[in-house]
Amino acid sequence: MGLETRSAGHFHGMPSSSRRRSQVPKEGEDPEHQIYRMLIECGVNEDLALKVELIAKTVSYAEENKNPAWYQEVLQGNPELAVVQDADRLDALGSIGQRRCFAYSGANPDLRQRTIQHTSIIRGS
Repeated sequence: MGLETRSAGHFHGMPSSSRRRSQVPKEGEDPEHQIYRMLIECGVNEDLALKVELIAKTVSYAEENKNPAWYQEVLQGNPELAVVQDADRLDALGSIGQRRCFAYSGANPDLRQRTIQHTSIIRGS
């Protein structure tokens, strides 16, 4: 897993990335670029900081549904987004939700067959 993926995973829940405004920004502070600023202050190069900020801000389901065409463009240029988004959604399901999905998929013959086909496509067999 690359540095972009790990960093975006860590930062995706920050207020500026999820659009939450529970904290009032300090005077002169730009809450929209909080992630970028933090990374630059830590010595990260500008390109990486911009990429991590973009991925972190795009992870949410709401962002994906707000503008699907733009989301697909971001995804094509940043495949790390898919990894972070999958992890975020699995985290949102929780362990019990994940178990329920596995149990349902295993008990449903049609879903089980599609999972097997999908897995063989990924493996290339």
